Amino acid sequence: LVPAPAVVNALLFLMILLLGITSLTAMAEVSISIVRDQAQELMDAGSAHARRILSRSWIIPVLVCLAQFVLGLVFCRRSGNLWIDLVDGGISKFLLTFIGLWEFIAVGYVFGLPQIREVFFIRLGWFPGRYLGFIWRYYGPIVMLVLLLFGFEDYIRNPVTEVPWAMFISWLMVVVPPLVWLVLALRSPDHDGNFVSFRSLSGLLKGGAEQPRWHAGSEDGTEMTVTKTPSGNGLLPEPGSHQAEVQAAT
Repeated sequence: LVPAPAVVNALLFLMILLLGITSLTAMAEVSISIVRDQAQELMDAGSAHARRILSRSWIIPVLVCLAQFVLGLVFCRRSGNLWIDLVDGGISKFLLTFIGLWEFIAVGYVFGLPQIREVFFIRLGWFPGRYLGFIWRYYGPIVMLVLLLFGFEDYIRNPVTEVPWAMFISWLMVVVPPLVWLVLALRSPDHDGNFVSFRSLSGLLKGGAEQPRWHAGSEDGTEMTVTKTPSGNGLLPEPGSHQAEVQAAT
């Protein structure tokens, strides 16, 4: 049915190989960036070990790639398909939706819609309308939350495996990453040197807390400092109705 089946077969497996390589490259780059940022923070805190690691640029990429290679050997066994189902079930049904939910919360509540609107204006010269404000602040988080709850329920009702130790590993993959992210988020200061607290988060969600300043560089290299005040209804106001202080800083 297919002309030159041998050629099509070779192209198919080449496509699958390239998909795997590009996926691993993206995973490696993200992991290396995270480890390097954490090592930079440790070096700024006075860690001599972090200074030695960062002094040689090849150490972190080699360690990250070696760790991913060792972890990937699990999927090369006879039970590789079962491990793929185990990992994919925890990630697709819970973690990805969880990340999407917090991205909407970060954009709509923590960073603030007026700040996002100013970023769009500085970078693109365009103000998002009220429709995107409604999506970012209300519709998107509700949809992500519903998907998260249904995925969590399906994950409990229809487990990937009945093996106790395998389910324990699966639940660790579901629970540990959000906890690690929460601890790192609470321990990391913002641009003003302030640490996130539950009181400040509740104030942001209520819309009554003062929005922090953020810094952005324009195309001509000038650094811009923007201070914003959120609107009362939480939606993006029409152009000209918001209050913003934009001042050039040398």
